[in-house]
Amino acid sequence: MLEEGSGFEISQGRLGPGRIHHCMRAIGQAELALELMCQRSLQREAFGKKLADLGANYDIIAECRMEIEQARLLCLKAAWMMDSADAKTVAPWIHQVKVVAPRMALKVFG
Repeated sequence: MLEEGSGFEISQGRLGPGRIHHCMRAIGQAELALELMCQRSLQREAFGKKLADLGANYDIIAECRMEIEQARLLCLKAAWMMDSADAKTVAPWIHQVKVVAPRMALKVFG
């Protein structure tokens, strides 16, 4: 049986998995945005060249890929730790991924 007044503690324990879930969704949306960015850069032409061949566009695409992978690995580690440790131990990893994933998704979405 749970003690009276422990509802807040229980609800706080459920926030971690919810945050991880939202980060996973942001990473999936960023993957789609990156795929669309790559398709567009190979289809559209400007100044007689494909967009991908102009300037540092390959570098921009590579940076987006690296940021998605960074967020994915942080999310994976947070989820793994959530399964194998208590909420207080996992909290720093969840805080990292909840900052990195949305920031990365916004950057990739443009």
